[in-house]
Amino acid sequence: MRDDNTNNDTGRQGGIRVTLWGALGNILLSLMKFAAGIVGHSRALVADGVHSLSDLGSDLVVIGGLRLAARPEDRTHRYGHGKYEALATLVLGGLLGLAGLGIAVSAMSSALDMLKGSVSAPPRLVAVIAAALSILVKEGLFQWTRSEARRIDSPALMANAYHHRSDALSSVATLSGVLGAMLLGERGRILDPLAALVVAGMILVAAWRILQESGNELLEAAVEPDVEKEILEIIQSVPGAMNLHQLRTRRVGPRMVIDLHLDVDARLSLSAAHAISQTAEDRLRNAFGRETIIYIHIEPGDIVSKTHI
Repeated sequence: MRDDNTNNDTGRQGGIRVTLWGALGNILLSLMKFAAGIVGHSRALVADGVHSLSDLGSDLVVIGGLRLAARPEDRTHRYGHGKYEALATLVLGGLLGLAGLGIAVSAMSSALDMLKGSVSAPPRLVAVIAAALSILVKEGLFQWTRSEARRIDSPALMANAYHHRSDALSSVATLSGVLGAMLLGERGRILDPLAALVVAGMILVAAWRILQESGNELLEAAVEPDVEKEILEIIQSVPGAMNLHQLRTRRVGPRMVIDLHLDVDARLSLSAAHAISQTAEDRLRNAFGRETIIYIHIEPGDIVSKTHI
């Protein structure tokens, strides 16, 4: 059974708390990377600082999304306010993509200058220390945030966890570039802007995934095939359920909407048919959370019908 505390105050506050700690970490890491990148002569570390700063934006979106999405249904929002989270995330993905493009242009310009003979100052040890510290902090934030996301079943919080992981990986690329530039001397200094270019690529990939996921939700995309398969298996386990068809699914923020047609024996009374429908709803909510929105349309079926979607 999945955790159904999505809209529970305790679960939501836990998600906000871990995100606030993540935001504090991103502020401190950004300042450290900018300072160490400038002092340590590392463009890659400065670019990595921009990545950490973008994570701060992600933290703010998650906090705002959790608060707005938790608003109850009202007269003008019968399905609640869950899509505020997807809309804000879509904006964040666009801003993150622009940041990645800016870093890529700057890194390519620097690399081309070096290839033309431009001399740059070698990176310093402070850049190595800052990159290594960033890897440790961001991996720790990833593990903590992912654990909390699983506990409260929050897709936005899970996405933010992997944003932390992408920052940790970008710091690995930064560390490799800085070390290469330090150890190989003048010939290896081009590795620093090349590492910045790798960081930019990681940012662009993260931005694309964010845009894709939030766009799918806003465009009413169906849930994952394995989830629909699980829905089918649950319905098949209900005594008296016969033919399942016209299954439609989508997400509204952290809540899933399930709409399906279910055939039952045409000879059953209305109360008996309703009991089958109620059993199906209870089993689906036990699997996907009490906040799941479910519509089951009962229809008279042929006793030899087979279940299909």
